[in-house]
Amino acid sequence: MEFKKSTEKRHLSKYIDKIVIIWMTLFFIGDFLSKISNIYLDGSFYRVNGFLKLGFEIVLFYYFVVNFRKQKILLYPISFLFLFVINQFSIENSFSIFFKGWSSGNIYFLNRFLYIFLFIAVFQFVELKTQTFPKIVNILEKVLIINGFLILLGFLFDLNIFKTYPSTVRFGYNGIFAKNGEVSYYYMFLISSLYYNFLGKRQVNLIKLFFILLTSLLLGKKVMFLYLALLALFHLLIISKQKKILRPIIFFTFIIAVFLKNNIINNIIKYSSFWGNAYNEYGLMGAVTSTRSILLEKAIQYISNEWNFINYLIGGIEYNIYKVEFEFVDIFLFFGLIGVVIYFLFLINYFFERGNRNKNYLLTIILICSFFSGSLFLSVGCMMFLYITFKELVTQKFGE
Repeated sequence: MEFKKSTEKRHLSKYIDKIVIIWMTLFFIGDFLSKISNIYLDGSFYRVNGFLKLGFEIVLFYYFVVNFRKQKILLYPISFLFLFVINQFSIENSFSIFFKGWSSGNIYFLNRFLYIFLFIAVFQFVELKTQTFPKIVNILEKVLIINGFLILLGFLFDLNIFKTYPSTVRFGYNGIFAKNGEVSYYYMFLISSLYYNFLGKRQVNLIKLFFILLTSLLLGKKVMFLYLALLALFHLLIISKQKKILRPIIFFTFIIAVFLKNNIINNIIKYSSFWGNAYNEYGLMGAVTSTRSILLEKAIQYISNEWNFINYLIGGIEYNIYKVEFEFVDIFLFFGLIGVVIYFLFLINYFFERGNRNKNYLLTIILICSFFSGSLFLSVGCMMFLYITFKELVTQKFGE
């Protein structure tokens, strides 16, 4: 019986590689179908990726059960489930909020949040082929290169289908992607991977890297500009051989920019009616954070009126109403201070790598961007690609 079970596990492991690769490919196809549906149809295909994620989750759960063994990773979802169950009793009408709509209730967001733990657990239980994750990142690379040409077409010919914000005057082109909050992260992951390999003196096509950088700018996402600015600062202040000369120059440039901030803001407003209107209506912080600062004020007012001391430790909100989309702020609202600490430990243990300074800096840059932009920890696709890219890809020995 034990031999039969072991043989079944090996048989399953043989197929999980192919399943992951196929799912990742379908994920991008489904995203494009969702975008077409959202713009030109009645939205009937808009949830196609939701069904793909649910189907993949069922497959992962099956592998999880068949290959189950005790692992440290399981402590994290168990802890979050414990916090969630307790804090739901502190919310008025918690039962209706728990199941409110199939895609807006707290149970829906909890499932999205816990998805990454199931994903990592399965790939700790099942031995994958050494090239599985590099193949997946290669798929991401090819998709973003193709997407880059579509972005250029959209930019040159003003094609609505490839816009980040279709049917609006706001600038930005994101190609095939339906969720503009997620597409920036895919570019961050790939750029970080290519840049990391460049630092490791591995063979990197610089034309490809610059093409990805160029098309990422055309996304029109503020968080992308923040990421590239932080990446540039990291290179100039930490990596560059001229860093001792560059550090005071950059410092004084920053000081000058602070003094001239009003002129800079006025010039941006002058050349962009969209940002001019946003600035006049919501103020500087509201415009810069895409009104997230206003959502933060709303959340602070709620917890000031409704929370007690225990809530600050374990959280408790109707997430769809009071989410802020400042990443760690949302974890605090959903799971409290204890949840924030647990999630930090999770990131340290499963994403950061002791002794790998460059990788840790690149991860930190992305986490800083997520703090101001959101759409990372609750994104199933983004978290899986983050794990694949940073936990697996950068430790591979390419070209050796």
